[in-house]
Parts: sequence; C-alpha cells; structure tokens
Amino acid sequence: MLERLDLEEPALVGLDHYRTQAAAASPRALGAGLATLARSDLRGEVAMDVPALVIHGEHDEIAPLAVTGELVGGSSALEVIQGAPHGCQATHPLRFNRALLRFLASGG
Repeated sequence: MLERLDLEEPALVGLDHYRTQAAAASPRALGAGLATLARSDLRGEVAMDVPALVIHGEHDEIAPLAVTGELVGGSSALEVIQGAPHGCQATHPLRFNRALLRFLASGG
C-alpha cells in the first residue's frame, strides 16, 4: 500500500537543522555507518509475520525510498510523506502521527 499524505503543517525541525547536523558530523563515521547499514539485511533473522507500518519521507537522502522501499514486504504497509526528509517524525509530526493512528485504528 502506497499513500501520499498532502496535509499542510508546521515543521518542528526544518531541513536546515538536518543540514547543520550533517555538516558537523564526521564524514568518515557517517560513511562507515551507512556502509554497515547497506550490508545489513537481517530480515531472515528477525522475520515476523505481523503487520508493520513503514513511514518514509519522500525526500529522504539518508535512506532513499528507492532503496528502503524495496525492503517493505509481507504484511507491511508503506506511507510516503510528501515533501518530507529523513526524520519525518520531527519535520512533519501531524502527518506522521495521522498515518500512525490510521494504521493502528485499522488493526494493521
């Protein structure tokens, strides 16, 4: 299931906040961490057949939807928050929470 949420809301944290954090981070440590994540597919080890919701920012540059979206499967649902970056729970809290509440109310 792919749904785009188009509701307007003020962000708690803007893109500049994430850019500032990225600029202050160690490029070497960030690269090593991302490389580890890229090699880590634990789905076979932690596979559970339970409903899951993946909420993803449309403009996530840390974990792009093209990469993470293909990992969603089984009884998982995917919601993409339009215009949102990585950390969409902070930048788009109303949309994030509405998606989560809708999923919980549906019983997954």
